[in-house]
Amino acid sequence: MNVFPAILDADSIRQLAAPGGAACRMLVSSFAAGLRVPEEGRSQHDEIEISLVLSGAFDLESGGERRRIEAGDAVVVPAGESHFFHVLADTRIFTVTVGGA
Repeated sequence: MNVFPAILDADSIRQLAAPGGAACRMLVSSFAAGLRVPEEGRSQHDEIEISLVLSGAFDLESGGERRRIEAGDAVVVPAGESHFFHVLADTRIFTVTVGGA
């Protein structure tokens, strides 16, 4: 897992989905305070997940590391890395997935 101050370049994101580029999906998700995602166990995906936290906060465990993630942070979870998170405050996340089918 990598966490860094968020500066997203829209042109770079668009190029990921260009013909011949990697499969790319974008979504905005909302999570209520107190949730654990997933409810049990861990989540693991074939895609790289790049997430920008729009509001809220959560504790993320990924790659054997636990970090507090807050509004303004961006997180990269590599493909295949198992992870889960506990939502500390109502949270909205903008996510771009790259790769997979």
